Amino acid sequence: MKVTYNRAPHIPDALSMSPGPDCDETSPFAAVGASDLVFAATGRDDDRDLRTLQFTVWKQGSSTKIYDQALNVDAGGRASFSLARSNFTDGQTYQWAVRSIDSTGAASEYAPPGSGTCTFDPSDSTGYRLNVSPRDTSDAPGDTNGDTQPDLWGITPEGNRDMYSGAEGDLHMNIPGAHRRGINLTADGDKDGKADYPGHGMGSDGKPALITHQGDFAPGDGIQDLLARMPDGKLYVYRGDGYGSVDIEWRTELWLPSNAQVPSTFTQIFATGDLDNDRRPELLVTAGTDLWAFTGYTGSTFTTATKPASGWDALDVVNVGAKDLLFRNPGDGKMWLRKGKSNGKGGTDVAAFASGGGLPGRRRRLVRRQLDGVEHPDGHGHIRHQR
Repeated sequence: MKVTYNRAPHIPDALSMSPGPDCDETSPFAAVGASDLVFAATGRDDDRDLRTLQFTVWKQGSSTKIYDQALNVDAGGRASFSLARSNFTDGQTYQWAVRSIDSTGAASEYAPPGSGTCTFDPSDSTGYRLNVSPRDTSDAPGDTNGDTQPDLWGITPEGNRDMYSGAEGDLHMNIPGAHRRGINLTADGDKDGKADYPGHGMGSDGKPALITHQGDFAPGDGIQDLLARMPDGKLYVYRGDGYGSVDIEWRTELWLPSNAQVPSTFTQIFATGDLDNDRRPELLVTAGTDLWAFTGYTGSTFTTATKPASGWDALDVVNVGAKDLLFRNPGDGKMWLRKGKSNGKGGTDVAAFASGGGLPGRRRRLVRRQLDGVEHPDGHGHIRHQR
């Protein structure tokens, strides 16, 4: 006698809608502006045969579906799709749900579980603020405030985020790099003598968040966004506001393939911009002695994780040029240049960083000049003053 036992997949979780409130089940429902929407969720199946996530979007009170499709999941069980703003009417209320389906056709209940439903209200008048003058091109690489110069975000010793404007190659000016609904995190709104949101970028153990920026990760508005591995161990994208700052409430958790290290193990993150010429931003991270490259970005998800190198000493990834990787080995204090290789598509093969040799980076011109607009790679350094 042969018995086949199949368990239905779990209800999806990690529901997200970008830009927007993710899954809002409580009235009054959040409004979203005049922007296309990206929906995403993650499924899981104990039998390891999860195949699709079925997304459904409809106008409240209507039986007609605006969207009703089963989408193949990636290796991490994640699926996403985009709907044009033209599908929605200003001032109306819309809802969406998602369920998991395995290879046998067995399905979970729809998420969110219970009696609630993900709900939102499109509003042309309530949309996200337009913070910069419209242009027909995206911000320059690393430029967070629209002045065409690359800038630097940093975590202060108190755990606050500052943005240092790269005006003509100098980094002597800084402004608060984070706020909450337009209010500085160090403001004392309730007049109790204490900052309202102090140390947002610092964990209770005194370890700061890992941050990086170079690329438009959300929601495709041409403005540079901030990636952060926060003290809770999760990786987020904070949408840039165009003024060199981010609203801490405008963040979306990033999802990685199942073969990747969990973000809590990362020791450094480094946004590279479009490294492989797929017109999407990429991310390099170090986890222990391993170097990882995350590619295939879409809908708050990296679809591919590649480990170009392992068994390295602790590294500081300093800069990624058009084809090369520049890094520092704290063990011997030397800068090294690992030459990349073409992927045949006008970009760099990230897997090639596993080889290619290493050249000591002794020529100073390898690590300067891009801050003042000249096309040479460069880096930022920190010097600890000792007595």
